[in-house]
Amino acid sequence: MVDVAGAVTGTAGAGVFTTVQGTGTTDITTGAGAITGNGGSSGIVAFGVGGTITIKSGTGLVSSKGNASGLFARNTGANGAGDISVTTGGDVSGNDFAGVDVSSSGAGLVKVTASAAGTITGVLATADGVRAATTNTNGTVSVDLTGATVVVAGGNDGINAKGLGGTVTVKTGAGTVTGGAGQGIDASATGGTVTVVTGTGAVSGVDGVLAVNTGVNGAGAVAVTVGGNTTGTAGDGVRATSSGPALVSVIAGGAGLVKGTDDGIDATNTSALGAVTVDLSGATVAVTGGDDGIFAQAVGGDVSVVTSGAVTAGTGEGVDAKASGAGNVFVNGVGSVTVTGAGDGITASSNTGNVTVGNTGGGYAGA
Repeated sequence: MVDVAGAVTGTAGAGVFTTVQGTGTTDITTGAGAITGNGGSSGIVAFGVGGTITIKSGTGLVSSKGNASGLFARNTGANGAGDISVTTGGDVSGNDFAGVDVSSSGAGLVKVTASAAGTITGVLATADGVRAATTNTNGTVSVDLTGATVVVAGGNDGINAKGLGGTVTVKTGAGTVTGGAGQGIDASATGGTVTVVTGTGAVSGVDGVLAVNTGVNGAGAVAVTVGGNTTGTAGDGVRATSSGPALVSVIAGGAGLVKGTDDGIDATNTSALGAVTVDLSGATVAVTGGDDGIFAQAVGGDVSVVTSGAVTAGTGEGVDAKASGAGNVFVNGVGSVTVTGAGDGITASSNTGNVTVGNTGGGYAGA
């Protein structure tokens, strides 16, 4: 166990460096003193080969002055079940790679949380604010920043969370999340479930939120819940896609504006079975896209779009809902649908399924 209250500086290496070759546990706790790494090393470095790694940083800044992450933890044991848990209690800054960089080859949980307000920063254009990943099919990833107001900024992605067959979950709170050359939030799995829940803090990046399941045979759903303003500075406000048979959904968890330079919301399922749902009825959410306002498409399943606020499109359609196969298409909602270009207000189409626009007694048909 390493418990550091004061400042620690590595003049040519890490501020704190630990390694465990077996399955023993690692516990690191820091306090009000700054923990600083130099010479291409992180402020805190923890290596394990299967044991549990627990890091709790205090109010003192944890940082790297060289080309390294601010806080770095890695489990290299492919057969190890040990979890990695990082809890930030203040500011963390990494010049390169990430502010907080946590990964595992084992089957355990990779988890990043926050116990107090602070800023997590990846400075260079190649650096993420938070990077959490597993390369094990059974490993799971969780980034949960709802416990405090944490501002996250990356020169590349704000938050990057990647898994394989296990679940990948990202939750943000009142703090803003900003990506530079990359996404605001980039969450992906190859077969596992991907869940992104944003809070009231604004999220922005090339795509504001990118949630992807690339597993063709994977059963994992892709679910994005939007709780505030979300902006795609060069792409989509929210992009949720899957190659698997489970549901792709984008729903409203709080009021705000979802805005994309391309589409406001792009929800797509390329599986022969998967359905797509965009349901913004839970709060008043305005959607604006440089191309389509809302684009929702399923190859084999049903498509449902329900709006709650104004939808505005540029060169494309206000709402573009498509089922390429036998799926049914349903579009309904309240609020205006405006197209500034040559597109249609609402386009709804299915190859052989049913198409319904509006609902008697409410929405477009009953307003």
